[in-house]
Amino acid sequence: MKWSVIIFVVLFFALALVGCSKPQEEEAEPEEKVVEPEPEIAPPELSERALNLPAGTKVAVIEMERGNIELELFSEEMPKTTANFIKLADEGFFDRLKWHRVVPGQLIQSGDPTGKGGGGPGYDLEFEESPIGHRNAGIIAMAKRGDIISGSQFYITLIPMPSLDEQDFEPFGKIVTGSDVAKGIIVGDIIERIVVLEVGGE
Repeated sequence: MKWSVIIFVVLFFALALVGCSKPQEEEAEPEEKVVEPEPEIAPPELSERALNLPAGTKVAVIEMERGNIELELFSEEMPKTTANFIKLADEGFFDRLKWHRVVPGQLIQSGDPTGKGGGGPGYDLEFEESPIGHRNAGIIAMAKRGDIISGSQFYITLIPMPSLDEQDFEPFGKIVTGSDVAKGIIVGDIIERIVVLEVGGE
C-alpha cells in the first residue's frame, strides 16, 4: 500500500514538472489592416461648346445623376465671388448637397449643407457689384437673406429675371450646357460634386 502511494506521488510530481517545463505559446500579433486608398475620380470632359470658350475661362461642371450642368464663370468681372465658389468646389463642400429650393419655371437653389435653406460655410460674403444682371436665363448667382450674401448658397435662373437686378444679387456666371437638366431638377435632387476646370488647361 505504501509503495502504491509513493509511486502515485512520484508520478504526480513528474507530470507537474513536465507541465511547468512546457514553453508558453507566444500570442500572435494582430494583423494590421491595409487600407486601400480610394481611387481618384477622373475629371469630367468638357463639352465642345465649353471648349470653344476663350482659353483660360473657368467652367464649373455640376455633376448629377440627372445629368451635368456646365457654367461659365466670370472670374474677371467677379473675382472675389468666383474665387470663393471655386475654393468651396475644390474642397468638396458641394459634394452630395441637395437642391433644397425649386421655384418651378423660375429658379433652382443649392449650396446649403443642412439641406433646409439656412446653412452655409460659416461665413458670409462681402458685396461685390456685378455687371452681369439677370437679363438672360441660366444665370448663376449667390443667394441672400435680407442684405446678407450667403457664403455658399447659390441659385440658377431658368428664365430671364431682370427684376432681381434691383435687389443687389451677385450673378457670377451663366449656363453653357445643361439648361434642360436644370429645368428638370426637383427638390431633393443630389449634386454629386462640382468640378471647376479651365479651358485650355491640362
